[in-house]
Amino acid sequence: MLENPELARISTLTDLTDGLENDNSAQIMNASYPILKEAFGETKTEKELKVILQAIISTVQVTFLRQEIYKKVNGFDFSEQEQRNEFIDTLVDLFRK
Repeated sequence: MLENPELARISTLTDLTDGLENDNSAQIMNASYPILKEAFGETKTEKELKVILQAIISTVQVTFLRQEIYKKVNGFDFSEQEQRNEFIDTLVDLFRK
């Protein structure tokens, strides 16, 4: 996303407004599913994992699109890899409860 932010912005906005079954968001979801399944083990059903994944991806997309606002309001810098990873880890942890 952050390697080419303008292209990522266009792609994300296109996926959100004119989504297709195999758009970039769907590909991210498909690629991330096995990672999330491993993280949760057998504690979540396939349906629950897909809902969690959709929530995480959507949240990351919105945060990316509004990163300057989040930085000003929350002091969170989405462009910094370490902060971004911590943000995603926190999201995943919220679903473990």
